[in-house]
Formats: sequence, structure tokens, C-alpha cells
Amino acid sequence: MANRRTLAVLASSALLLFGNWLIYVWAVESGQVLEVSFGYFINPIVNVAIGIALLGEKQNRVQYSAIAVACLAIAIQWVALGKVPLVALSLALSFAAYGYIRKTAQVGSTSGLFVETIVVSPIAMVLVGLYFAANGAGVHADPKLMTLLVMSGPATALPLIMFAYGIRRLRMTTIGMLQYLSPSITFVLAITYFGESIDPVRFASFALIWFALAIYSWDGLRRYRRSKA
Repeated sequence: MANRRTLAVLASSALLLFGNWLIYVWAVESGQVLEVSFGYFINPIVNVAIGIALLGEKQNRVQYSAIAVACLAIAIQWVALGKVPLVALSLALSFAAYGYIRKTAQVGSTSGLFVETIVVSPIAMVLVGLYFAANGAGVHADPKLMTLLVMSGPATALPLIMFAYGIRRLRMTTIGMLQYLSPSITFVLAITYFGESIDPVRFASFALIWFALAIYSWDGLRRYRRSKA
């Protein structure tokens, strides 16, 4: 019975992750990149909310202050977007739900991802087959495209294994705040490497998020030093 329950839980997490990827790819292909990026700003706050509301994780005043600053940054981007961000909310909620399931499921990171892969592989193969059939591709597909497609597997699996490993050992709120590192790194690369411009609103929201991360990290370091004193 326990094994069946674990399989059911992992099947649910697999479908959530698959749905998240599907929405992501569709949104990028349909030119909704801005809303996609916004979704990854909302997701950490949803994780923080899950940690507090569902897992009973306690925060001190400094941590609540950092979370409030991050929420303000999200509000600024929401107003700038000018509409209800359905795609962003779908991405944020689906991955947050995936994280919650993986945190509470009594299964290892690697074995859990293995089961999830088995669950979604048939669906993925059908979709890939339909794509190749519709575009007249198959064994004659571009070798570069096929190589990138194959390499995307390990490139995706490794972060997911590390995520599942870390989320079992860290608080959900800590995971949430740390997840702002990814869009922050992307932000720096966009400006320094790809030469993209940044509008004042987005820069202000990033500045607030970095400030929130600095507060949260400083408080964690301070409490760690106290515990070792």
C-alpha cells in the first residue's frame, strides 16, 4: 500500500512537472517570454507561502521583512505587466506544487526522478512523434537539433536531482528565497553577455529582490554564527 501511494504521489509530481515544461515551451514559442520570466519571479514567493502556511515554518521579523520586500518587487512587475498573468501564475503554481510534493514524499532524489521520467516518457515520445510527423522530420532531422534535444535531458535532470535533494534538507522558505538566484544570474547574463537593455521598472524590482536576498542571507549567517558561539 505504501509503495502504491508513493507511486501515485510521484505520478502526480511527474504530471505537474510535465505540465510546467509544456506551458513554458508553448509560452516561449508564442512570444510570451516576459510573462514566462515573471512566472519565475512569482514561484519563490509561492514556495515561501507554502512553507509558512502548509509546513508551519516559522520566520523571525528580519525574515518577514525580506519576504515583504520580495513581495513588493513582484507587485511592481505585476502592475507593469498590466494584466492578470495567467501563464506566469500557471508556471509558478505548478512548480511550487511540484516542490511541495517532492519535499513531503518519502523518496530519494534520484529514484524519484527516475519514476517521474518513466511516467512522462510515453507522453513525451508521442508528442515528439507528432511533431516530427507534422514537420516531415524523423531520421532526416537536423543532426544539430537532435543533438541539442538529446543533451537537454542531462541538462534538465541534474538540476532536478539537486533540487529534490536540497528541498528535503532545507526549509521551503529558504528554498524559495534561494530560487531568486536563477533569474538574477539570467539578468546579469542578459546585460553583460547578450547586451540586452533593461527597463527601469524591471531594474527596480531586481534591486528590491537583491536587497531582500541580502537581508535574508545576512540573518541566516547571523543566526548560524550565534549557534556556533
